[in-house]
Formats: sequence, C-alpha cells, structure tokens
Amino acid sequence: MERRDVGPHDVLIEIKYSGICHSDIHNARSDWGPSAYPLVPGHEIAGIVAQVGSEVTRYAVGDRVGVGCMVDSCRECANCLKGEEQYCLKGNTLTYGSVDKDGTLTQGGYSTHVVVTDGFVLRQGADQGPGAFGQPDVLGGVGVGEAEFAQHPIAGSEGTSGVHQRQRESCCPETRPVRGGRDPQAVLEGPAHGFR
Repeated sequence: MERRDVGPHDVLIEIKYSGICHSDIHNARSDWGPSAYPLVPGHEIAGIVAQVGSEVTRYAVGDRVGVGCMVDSCRECANCLKGEEQYCLKGNTLTYGSVDKDGTLTQGGYSTHVVVTDGFVLRQGADQGPGAFGQPDVLGGVGVGEAEFAQHPIAGSEGTSGVHQRQRESCCPETRPVRGGRDPQAVLEGPAHGFR
C-alpha cells in the first residue's frame, strides 16, 4: 500500500503493533453507515519512528511512539486552538477512512507504516515493554475501561496482566491463520460494566 509523502510536519511510523477495537470491525463491515473501500482499519497503533519531516523537533528516528484515532486536523479553528481537535470545525482526519492532505483515503494500523502529523503522535514511555499501549489516548473506550478494572480489588494482586499472560497463548484460535501462527502480544478483554 502506498502512503503519502512525509511533509515538513509529518512523522513516518513503522508499525509494530496494532490493537483490535470493536469499532474497526464495525467500520470494516459498514455497520455504522457506508465505509469507503479499500479500508485498512486500526487506530490503536504502537511503532517506531522511521522518518521525520524537516520541521519536526519533538521526535527522532528510533523513538517509540503511538497513534490514536486521529492523524491530523486544521489546527487553526477555535476548537483546535482549544485542544479539542476531535471537534475541528473544518473536519479532523481520522486514522483510517478519512480524506488525507493529498486527497487519498487514510489507512490504519493493520499495515506496515503510517504517516501522521507530529501533533498527533504520542511518545511511548521507555519503561513500557514492546507492544504496550501506554497512553490511554491510544486506546479506545474498552482499553480505558480495562485500565480502570486493573485498579479494582476484584482484579486481585496480579491485576489483569497475569490473567492476560495466561490467556494470550490460547486466545482466538480461529484468528491464528491470519496472525501467521503467532500468539498475540497481549489480550485485553474489557469489563462488561463499570466498577465504582
């Protein structure tokens, strides 16, 4: 798949991991209205910076980063200036299924690379292991709920990580062929209801 050229304020990310969100499945099936095809979902992305634009100063080649559900906005309207890019008056650019700067459709994390405006790149902490989606900004609502559940006493002393380590080897045998026979790096199954 071709990606647009890296502009002065862009970051090219080599994708190492991408979460599977229910919204990806709904968009792929056009459950929420017609999707534009071809469609490559994935908006919970973790990877390594492969290239930076000439004006990018916050990131360097080799940095561990993440990307959430948006890759750009106008950055000029009242909402963008307030830090509310999700309400961009000119329309934000979603990680997949949106019209990009060059007129092509954006394609998501179930691919090898993604080009993102630097303001929408999230630094992954050095203390996080490979594939960790460290910032809740990268995760959808289910992932944030999972993080909240990990703090609840019902999760026990091992939290969710011990449970998920045991689950990942036996998880989702029906998807094993599309995963190239590899086990998932992590299994996050969010709670069905909130804990207070």
